[in-house]
Amino acid sequence: MLQSDSKSQQLELLRSRVDPEVLMGLDSYVAAVGPGGLSGVSDIAARRKLYADMMKQRSAAVHDPDVTRSDCVLPRGDGYGSLAIRIYGPAQRGQAAALPAVLHLHGGGLVMGNLDGDTAAVQRLAREVPCVVISVDYRLAPEHPFPAAVEDALLAAHWIFANAHTLGVDTRRLAVYGASAGATIASGATLMARAESLELFAFQMLVYPMLDDRSNSRSSHDIVGLGTWSREANCQSWDAYLTEEIRNSTSLAIAAPARQVDMSQLPPAYIEVGELDLFRDEAIGYAARLLEHRVPTELHVYPGGVHGSENWAPQSELAGRLWAYRTSALRRVLGDSARLTQS
Repeated sequence: MLQSDSKSQQLELLRSRVDPEVLMGLDSYVAAVGPGGLSGVSDIAARRKLYADMMKQRSAAVHDPDVTRSDCVLPRGDGYGSLAIRIYGPAQRGQAAALPAVLHLHGGGLVMGNLDGDTAAVQRLAREVPCVVISVDYRLAPEHPFPAAVEDALLAAHWIFANAHTLGVDTRRLAVYGASAGATIASGATLMARAESLELFAFQMLVYPMLDDRSNSRSSHDIVGLGTWSREANCQSWDAYLTEEIRNSTSLAIAAPARQVDMSQLPPAYIEVGELDLFRDEAIGYAARLLEHRVPTELHVYPGGVHGSENWAPQSELAGRLWAYRTSALRRVLGDSARLTQS
């Protein structure tokens, strides 16, 4: 009984530190989905279906008349069929010069998600940066473990380079953007590109990134019970993504970027994470190692923030603040093609 009381007190203390607007939205989500939210659904297939239904409803409610949208299918040529992508851009481009491009990788714990998952976020990027956004429907684990998703990201990046004129983009200003598991793929893509001596990305934006398969940080143990992504679901997803062969190979440091020792010659980075996110410590650690290797890195740790804060309270002050920092960073880094060419 004493141990139960202690855990209850710890949870109440944790909840008292969450941004009030975010907490209200998070509680509504948990009430609708069930205890633990999506993390409370232990079966991956059932969790995937629930997530897809939620994202479809959210996407249907979002339409930005200032942003165009089109779908495209890329041949993989490796026996795995085709890769679906979705292209967003400002509706009013006029005769402006080529725009920067953002390769967008959705979240979903490596086992969930599709092109409908981040419609509002992608439209916001296209409108506010402004830029052309290419969102990738990468393959999911456990059916397709690493390196499938990273290979899909790189396939899309190569396609952007090959079709830059048609897209109206400047390939010198291509960023890769991923939230949560999307950041796993985004950072993995930059590491694999470096390993293959490919100069693809000018910038990497990692939003509350999922980076460490060991899940042994202090924050991964302390941030529990809020209804966001849990340590148990996180461990399950890593087990689905990493085969035993990968775990015993040098590729593990690309699949799970927190294991990477050499951070040199990677693209400049923007990393953000909530103070009350189980990924807090691994995100801070990754940023620190990038800085140690002289990679320009901008790090934000948001007081009161949880995993996916803006999803629970899109109109909150916190959501507005973090979006302002994201778009500002992208405009600042991708807005000067001359500087990128000289660097």
